[in-house]
Amino acid sequence: MNYEKIYLDLINRRKLNPLPNFVYSERHHILPRSLGGSNEPSNLIRLSIREHYIAHLLLTQMFKIGSVERYKMLCAFMMMNLNSESTNRPNSRTSRIYEKLRIEWINHMSIFAQQNQSGTKNSQFGTCWVNKENIDKKIKKEDLSDFIRAGWMTGRYSEKPIKLTVCKFCKTEFLSSSGKYCSISCANKDRTLSTDTKNKIRNSKVGHIVTQETKEKISISQKKYYGTLKS
Repeated sequence: MNYEKIYLDLINRRKLNPLPNFVYSERHHILPRSLGGSNEPSNLIRLSIREHYIAHLLLTQMFKIGSVERYKMLCAFMMMNLNSESTNRPNSRTSRIYEKLRIEWINHMSIFAQQNQSGTKNSQFGTCWVNKENIDKKIKKEDLSDFIRAGWMTGRYSEKPIKLTVCKFCKTEFLSSSGKYCSISCANKDRTLSTDTKNKIRNSKVGHIVTQETKEKISISQKKYYGTLKS
């Protein structure tokens, strides 16, 4: 199927029969800007919502699968659909077409992202890390030998000082974590519970038996998580 011919026929028909000013329309770039099109009046046309959707759908089919041009047209088509979801703008897409092109677009994104981050396109290309006296520095690889002679070592300084935190309840020092307590036990003891809450907790435990093996596993797990230094 000649998608380019269908696309140009759609554009030419609308050029010959412009939409009335009172009819809702959307501005369309005949040659998309991502492919070198301009904002000149000769490259712009007013299309209905349905025509605009069909125009972008045809543009995705005009280029070879896997090409940069096809990827750009898929991006434009997906953006058009996303915009319709976030506004009250009517959406005339069909689920099967949308699903097929969205899957292709997602696959293309991973391919082109990988290509754009390889070799000289990668922001880290030609650089490396060195450290000296606990100071990290990113340098050009071509300058590495000069830094080595000056006493720098390759890689980043990884050793970090151990930071201890004092438990809010028992005042025991433990390895820093996101909490203020060295254990769940201390956290629970520092809470003030109503009588009703205590009764609910007590009733929920009635008939529940915890084996000694399970208790030991829980104890070891909590000590590892909180990094407690109790002997």
